[in-house]
Amino acid sequence: QLAHKQKALFARIEPVLTKHKVALSDFKLKHALKDIQQPQTWVLNLEQSEDEIMAGFTPTNRNLYRNAGNKGLTIRQSHDPKDVKIFLQMIHDVVAHTGIVAHSDNYYTVMAETLLPRKAGVIYIVEHEGSPVGAAFVFDSPTTRYYAHAGSLLRARKLHPGTPLLANMIFDAKAQGQTEFDFVGVA
Repeated sequence: QLAHKQKALFARIEPVLTKHKVALSDFKLKHALKDIQQPQTWVLNLEQSEDEIMAGFTPTNRNLYRNAGNKGLTIRQSHDPKDVKIFLQMIHDVVAHTGIVAHSDNYYTVMAETLLPRKAGVIYIVEHEGSPVGAAFVFDSPTTRYYAHAGSLLRARKLHPGTPLLANMIFDAKAQGQTEFDFVGVA
């Protein structure tokens, strides 16, 4: 009905798997020819204690998280759509050094303008001595944080900014009452 009202040719939805089996045909839906998001993802249970979550990290990652401040790394959250520019710097650097094909800048910008003011998404920024060296984009539902996109500068690789960034995103989600951290398709 919404697609018809908006004069759309089709509506694309990617339902989250539930404990209950649901047939697409029950809702007059057809499976898409190609999935946009990963059909299966790794989901971390945040109902564990922080110590139990930390125990799931490798010893190296626990050390990187605990010593991030000693390396001059700080992490902040942003709901300001203008900070998508920092995120884009990181994505552009990743593209330049790996050859991956990223979404368009407009894709990320529209996502930021849509989700951040509504607190349905957060851009995390990791800085080294005040200068951005990594960033990630997460989506938030009342129960789940989704790790959607991330990148860091090649020149900062020895600082390992991604590890403390990820740990902060996980522990912040737990602190705000979310029960799952979905790694989606982030490698």
